[in-house]
Amino acid sequence: MPYNTLEKARAHARERYAADPEVRRKAKEATERWETANPGKGYTPEYGRRKQLGRRHKTTPEKYDAQLLSQGGHCALCDAKQGDNKRRMAIDHDHTCCDSELACGECNRGILCANCNRKVGFLEETLREGTIVPTPGTWLDSALKYLDSYK
Repeated sequence: MPYNTLEKARAHARERYAADPEVRRKAKEATERWETANPGKGYTPEYGRRKQLGRRHKTTPEKYDAQLLSQGGHCALCDAKQGDNKRRMAIDHDHTCCDSELACGECNRGILCANCNRKVGFLEETLREGTIVPTPGTWLDSALKYLDSYK
């Protein structure tokens, strides 16, 4: 039975797994064989974090933690701390170097909270279109200095 989309194939596989105890047994045996052959490589949140940081930003949790520590344990642009928004803070990277979700690792600038990361993205788009004159001491002033320090 060919499927024209991956979603349909996955939906069919889920249905078979739910309905057929033999399929479940074979899947569990295959998982056990894999875990036996690959000890310590099962999924954990730390494993997932390490893989995502490596894939998306070519960095490690140790480098992330060191960068956060060098920023005083908070966002590079405001006083938000890790966990304030129930999520880890984002690694900011220069989109003129790597204009995608995946960064090369050389263009990582700092660690920002979700709000500042979003604002910096909009600010960079605005800067490409024109010039901005910030009021000294404002978030915009801090953000422009932050961006200038990585040029």
